[in-house]
Amino acid sequence: TVDVGFWRRHALVSGIVAINLLVWVVQLVQGGSWLEPSVQSLFEGGGSLSVYSLTDEPWRLFTSLFVHAGLMHLAMNLLLLLQVAPLVTARFGAVGLFCIYFLGGLLATTTSAAWGAVSVVRALSDDGMAFIRSLQLVVSVGASGAIMAVCGGLLASEIRSDRSQDPKARE
Repeated sequence: TVDVGFWRRHALVSGIVAINLLVWVVQLVQGGSWLEPSVQSLFEGGGSLSVYSLTDEPWRLFTSLFVHAGLMHLAMNLLLLLQVAPLVTARFGAVGLFCIYFLGGLLATTTSAAWGAVSVVRALSDDGMAFIRSLQLVVSVGASGAIMAVCGGLLASEIRSDRSQDPKARE
């Protein structure tokens, strides 16, 4: 049975799940594969490609949080989010979860884009022509960085926990 109360109590988590599912359905409607979408479809769907994300299209650092590379990628991210986010909400409130999720996600996508850019520059300086011939574009997608930030927030709160906290949240 579906616990409607859960979705109401955790409106932010419900919203994040809904946006991720909606973006995935849009990817499918636009011809993307539900198992292994192409690099092109991930990019067109809002995935982050360093050269674009760090220059003219910084919005990709945000949109890539909602684009997933197939059903398994989406399912695993949402499963972990549904397990951890309610605990973080109990510790930090909805505003805290919002800040941890989105700031952590943006930090992760920005770091990924910067790493990709540095890798390209390093490869070009080592052997530019060989690199250019073998260049494969890497489009970064998914909510894993944001979800790991949420996990980190939960871990940090547990390490620094105050025993007077709400017993339900500690549970």
